[in-house]
Amino acid sequence: MKRGLVVGEIWATRKARGLDGRQLKLVVEYPQYPEQPAQADGQADGQADGRASPPALATLGLAPLVVAVDTLDVRSGQEVLLAYGSGARNVLVPGPDNRYELCDAAVAMLIDPEPDPGPEPDPVQAAAPAEGAPRSAAGDDRAPATPVAKRGS
Repeated sequence: MKRGLVVGEIWATRKARGLDGRQLKLVVEYPQYPEQPAQADGQADGQADGRASPPALATLGLAPLVVAVDTLDVRSGQEVLLAYGSGARNVLVPGPDNRYELCDAAVAMLIDPEPDPGPEPDPVQAAAPAEGAPRSAAGDDRAPATPVAKRGS
């Protein structure tokens, strides 16, 4: 399986018998070890948590272009995971009876971009009680204890 970027679609007036009703997409494979441009401080460009960001579109100029059967209705610009060979046939028709399926590459998974989690809340401000909130006699920010009736009294 390889990761790629959908860059277009193939339109055909006639298709082979096994491809009727299926869309074909043009996918640029990401290089196995993408060249990461260096930042001013000499470190490789990446995300804050250490994961490598997807390669820039300009660096994909010499990357392989693949025609893949679309099983998930993807659009141009979306990142996908491609299955090849018998794995691609299993994406189209699961099970042992897919030997005669005409498919060498298929879109197996749509890779969603991770949402930006936003700034982390300040733990000191999150733990502080609001102004005017009742405080316990002990002086901490716990709620005052309520008396519990004893049994038999």
